[in-house]
Amino acid sequence: MKKIFHYFKRMQAGVLFAAVLLLVACAGQQLEVQPISKSENPQELINKLDNKVALARKDQVNVLAPDWFQDAETSLNDAKEALDKGDTLQKIFELVATGNAQLRRAEEIAKISRTTLPEAIQGRNMARKAGAMNLGKEYNVVEEQFLKHGH
Repeated sequence: MKKIFHYFKRMQAGVLFAAVLLLVACAGQQLEVQPISKSENPQELINKLDNKVALARKDQVNVLAPDWFQDAETSLNDAKEALDKGDTLQKIFELVATGNAQLRRAEEIAKISRTTLPEAIQGRNMARKAGAMNLGKEYNVVEEQFLKHGH
């Protein structure tokens, strides 16, 4: 139990510092949405974005940059729905392009997080492996603080 709280302290120490760095690094940056050629196959584009999202989740981008990752997933799901409904190619391409841009931003933030928060990330992983999720409220408070740093 003492060991788990030690991991929590390591995690908390870096969260505030990283949050400030991430806010400064990401403030004012425009999302660069790259247009997609009209000759592209919409299903293939959606599949590629879906694969990128799955790989990003595997790399914990969803934990390190939850807002941008969620935005990318939403754009992906909207693109799938638009394709199923038979919406215009322009709309589908815009959704895919936006999803790609959002995922790139999430990956950028995750990269910054990995360099500014290595001890916190390691502490979180070690605490989870040690069963910290079973602690209830104490764990949830610290986990919520950790997840908020990427917003």
